Amino acid sequence: MNDIEQDTSCRACGEPVTTPIAINNFFLPEKDPTLWTDGFCSVCGTISHFSRPSTSVIKYHDSAYRERGYELAPPISLPWSTVTFERYRHINNYLSTYIEQLPQTSDQAVKHLDFGGYNGFMSYGLRQLHNFHSTIADLDPRGLAIAEALGMSTINLARSELPTGAFDIITAIQVVEHLEDPFDTLNLLSGAGISTGAILYCEVPNIMSFPTREPSHFTTFSPRGLKELFARSGFQVLEMGYCTTPSVAVAFTWPYFSPTESIYLIATNGGTSFLPISQGSRESIRLFIEDSDHLDYSTFQRSLHSSGARLGLRNAGFYAKRGGKAVLVNLLKALIALLFLMIPSTRVRNYMTRFLGRSKRLAAMRSS
Repeated sequence: MNDIEQDTSCRACGEPVTTPIAINNFFLPEKDPTLWTDGFCSVCGTISHFSRPSTSVIKYHDSAYRERGYELAPPISLPWSTVTFERYRHINNYLSTYIEQLPQTSDQAVKHLDFGGYNGFMSYGLRQLHNFHSTIADLDPRGLAIAEALGMSTINLARSELPTGAFDIITAIQVVEHLEDPFDTLNLLSGAGISTGAILYCEVPNIMSFPTREPSHFTTFSPRGLKELFARSGFQVLEMGYCTTPSVAVAFTWPYFSPTESIYLIATNGGTSFLPISQGSRESIRLFIEDSDHLDYSTFQRSLHSSGARLGLRNAGFYAKRGGKAVLVNLLKALIALLFLMIPSTRVRNYMTRFLGRSKRLAAMRSS
């Protein structure tokens, strides 16, 4: 592959040169090599995607990102907005302990910024559980209009900058991978948090469990790369781990279910509220990163193939089981329907209905 005629620094750790890498993976495929070059960082294991001059990079300010493949789009990005909403459950589980530590009075709302929050659905879920005043910052005017209709404050990032020292909690869900310069953005987010110590929750796809072909992603992070990015930006990392897409995505045949599908990170912007970090937390983060390291080029490629194959096997089995169950249910319903057509007696039909209705499984099947 030819050398890249542009800055090839790693977007995660800042290593000045990344190595062009050709990813050949059936289950975790690469971007179009005629439009993009993938740069592998041997320091942190992250891949930075560099667009070639002819590449049409996706923009967000006109809703085009969420309208891909549609001639006419609805006012809300359905069905994915349902998945976005359901993310509040696991995010709440991770953040509740930190929210309780915020120096808030019972009648004072927690100031929350959802950076890249589109229509505010995830924040809407969190607001049902906590006394939050949520602000949605995004480039998409249609999403911001929906967030305003839900009673949230909004910031159009195409027109306005983030305020300084304004927020107690900041969330950036599946956003940082879309940024061409995540380091500068995280510096801005650090400044937007309260100086006494704000909490930032970030979630990105994991390089070992998510394809690199997504045209809107500029970076595919390893756990080490994500931690190094936050450390360079002045954050203190408090917690890291893996998470997955909400199970409701099953209805939309989401193909990447895995316990390690995404990486989550919780950090503070250096205030005093959440410092010092306990030795136990430091050790947990260290072990998490070491367990996921595949920094050697050839080892990384082997690990990517193994991870992709496990992901393919997991999802094939999951959907085969789900599909097989649906086939059996519908065959049984067809047989019952034929019996009702063949039996002329209303009395016998009524008896069969009562008999079948006593079975909870069969009763549930009636409306499925």
